Amino acid sequence: MMLQLLSKIKKSLFENPALIIVVCISFILWALFYPAYMSADSLVQYEQALSGVYEDWHPPVMAILVHYILLLGGSIATVTFMQTIFGCLGVYFLAKEILRQRNVNEKKQTWVPLYILIILLLPVSPFPFYLMHFLKDTWIAIGFIWITYLGLRTTIINQKNTKQYIVNYTALVLLISLVFITRYNAIVLVPVFFLLLFYNSKRLADAKQSVIPVILWSVLPFFVYIAVQKQLNIAFQIKKLHPENQVMALESVGALLQDKNNSSYVPYISANLTPNYEYAYFPGNVASVMNWEGSEKTLNQLTFSIADERIKKEYINLAWHAPGSLVKVKSEGFF
Repeated sequence: MMLQLLSKIKKSLFENPALIIVVCISFILWALFYPAYMSADSLVQYEQALSGVYEDWHPPVMAILVHYILLLGGSIATVTFMQTIFGCLGVYFLAKEILRQRNVNEKKQTWVPLYILIILLLPVSPFPFYLMHFLKDTWIAIGFIWITYLGLRTTIINQKNTKQYIVNYTALVLLISLVFITRYNAIVLVPVFFLLLFYNSKRLADAKQSVIPVILWSVLPFFVYIAVQKQLNIAFQIKKLHPENQVMALESVGALLQDKNNSSYVPYISANLTPNYEYAYFPGNVASVMNWEGSEKTLNQLTFSIADERIKKEYINLAWHAPGSLVKVKSEGFF
């Protein structure tokens, strides 16, 4: 499937001069920022790729893939080159598809997407920064672009063209699954992706066909994600750092700041509060509940364990009895 996509891109390059410019722009952008922009999170994942020892603080799939790219003789610049190429081409093809479906003339379909890409690459836009940043957010953003493009393409495929439909639908399932694997909180988009796949299923065209198979195909990315994540944990012996517990512990502390009476719902968290937890707490930042150096703590690291099963149970209890407090805590973390 990937070979077919690359073959299609290669063919389009020779037929469309604007695409050649897109590729040239991608190469120039990559050269300007070579080899990559690396944040603290990027360096953590890169270190895991170098060592072959993985943790689940960040989804390990990126580090694992980079590890094998390095073994094959590539480098981090290889990854950012692919990010830049696929990001720029994704923007171009998505814009072109939107214009095509709006019946814009062929000339505008060729050149307007290029102008859109150039605008997105101006210094006032964060797009170039994302393309050259080795980070899960970059992979997610590029994935969204291609998912949108393939979703639009699938809606207009002639129903007699079974091969093209299968290729597009399969690509959608795989890309959606990769998005889930690359960033944990992307799982909240399950309803959105379900509707996208459900709408794009040709089985909907036949009113006599049972809707059950359509539903099963539409939730396939979720089950692919579960299966792949499980196999990754087994095959690469991923060290568990319980990122979900980190979030729940932090928000439980935040809920106590919202209302001291919430302590009855989270006794384990309450019993481990430090004397200065009110000052150490910062919305959305889990550093204060982790055993890291250089930061004030909300929870006593000598008596508190991030792996304790009570964290999840108490969080559920808190959500049931004081949902308003959690809503306020989450709002503070986001805004």
